Amino acid sequence: MLSKEYHTSGVSLEVKTQTPSNVSFKVQGTRDAKSEHIFGDIEGKWTDKVHGVTLTQSWTTSNVLRNQIEFENLIANGLKLDLSTSLTPEKAAKTAVLNAVYKQSGFHTRALLDVVKVRMDDDTCPEYAQWNF
Repeated sequence: MLSKEYHTSGVSLEVKTQTPSNVSFKVQGTRDAKSEHIFGDIEGKWTDKVHGVTLTQSWTTSNVLRNQIEFENLIANGLKLDLSTSLTPEKAAKTAVLNAVYKQSGFHTRALLDVVKVRMDDDTCPEYAQWNF
């Protein structure tokens, strides 16, 4: 939070714009004061609020391509599905992670599936009005 308000380690720039068709663009860059390297990324985001769909794509100066697609309240009320992928062509590195979060009154659960590493994590948290933690 302080790095957005008080620039102590270089110079940064962030520019945002939005089109009438719910597509937003963001370009941001940072120049490190010590190494004088410049880091940046460009991001495009499309949102369909009626159907609860959001698509985000970004490209960094480190040549990392990221994609994220989110579905919120599309299949069931309180369910959010999110697929995040990244590709680094230089290193032939790729990731694909599927997140699912389901929230209802008195119940919250989430699951994460790493498709590339074939790993799954999940947890559930019940709520009870008289429990105070």
